[in-house]
Amino acid sequence: MKEILPALFKAIEGSRISSIVLLENYAELRWCLNDLLKILDCKEAMKQIVLPIFYDVDPPEIRHQKGDFGESFDSLGDKLIDNVKMLKWKAALEEAANLSGFELGN
Repeated sequence: MKEILPALFKAIEGSRISSIVLLENYAELRWCLNDLLKILDCKEAMKQIVLPIFYDVDPPEIRHQKGDFGESFDSLGDKLIDNVKMLKWKAALEEAANLSGFELGN
């Protein structure tokens, strides 16, 4: 995975539009959360357009880390020592859930 990250981040930086597919288990995947941080950094720094797609999950569950999504996020926090990273991910999830996007699968 470490070999992929520089190329992935470079691709994110070079994009004008990024889509984020938010799933129920999204919070279990640290690399997805780190990608989200990078995408939102590019949104801020380069005015990149970000389009969230909520697949089988409600935006309020992501925004407030509630329901099954919240349980997954909390279990990740139990395994992680870095509280600063958890706070960044939490803020990024809230920001992503507040963006206009598409809801699919519900």
